[in-house]
Amino acid sequence: HGALGETLYHKADYEKAATELTAATKSLPKDPNVWFFLGLSLDQQTAGFVKSYQEAAAAQNKAIKDKAERFQIEELTAQAEALRDTVRAKRGEVIEALASAVANGAQQAMPRLESLYKAQNDSLTGLDKLIASKK
Repeated sequence: HGALGETLYHKADYEKAATELTAATKSLPKDPNVWFFLGLSLDQQTAGFVKSYQEAAAAQNKAIKDKAERFQIEELTAQAEALRDTVRAKRGEVIEALASAVANGAQQAMPRLESLYKAQNDSLTGLDKLIASKK
């Protein structure tokens, strides 16, 4: 599963890569590369949700600016909030996978992990504990 997942990642098939790499974490729970490529695959998937969220937020703001009907604004707000929650949850999955990668020796995951963790938590406080919990 690990080698196939990595191959799928390099072919930009991030959804299938994440599925294979998730399966690989069960049989290879201490393999840093499996966790690293799982984190990268999930990160790429999250990028698509970020773009959708940004588009939804822009549509919401435009509707507010244009003084659209209240129900339209409420619908756009609900869509943007749902996408924001999805992005936050997906980023959490990425952070967990990259923390496991670092804990098992994949130091190349640390810059992205720190960036995401800080964006999600407004600081790096607690990151060391998270990494230690993955060992």
